[in-house]
Amino acid sequence: MNKDLKMYVKKAYSFLEGKFNGLMDNKKEQQRELPLIDVVEEAKRDWEDAQNLFKEVTDPLLVEHAIHRLDAAERKYMYLLDAAGREQIINNNVPTIRA
Repeated sequence: MNKDLKMYVKKAYSFLEGKFNGLMDNKKEQQRELPLIDVVEEAKRDWEDAQNLFKEVTDPLLVEHAIHRLDAAERKYMYLLDAAGREQIINNNVPTIRA
């Protein structure tokens, strides 16, 4: 459990560090842009990670955190799936989130 929290904090730190560096040099941020399909796949992995964290936590404060993380990851994934569908990057056979 503690290992998962440490991994999440590391990921969050890396994400924020990347965003900060991108703000400092917009040109570098443009070079690091990923194709939308890669972003969708990453969002799916984040959603699956959030599901696993939710299943494993027992501390009430961490349960609340896991719920919020799962909700945010699910919304992000659904949004990106919709965007990819509008761009006709993915087809209708791609597995989606079931509410």
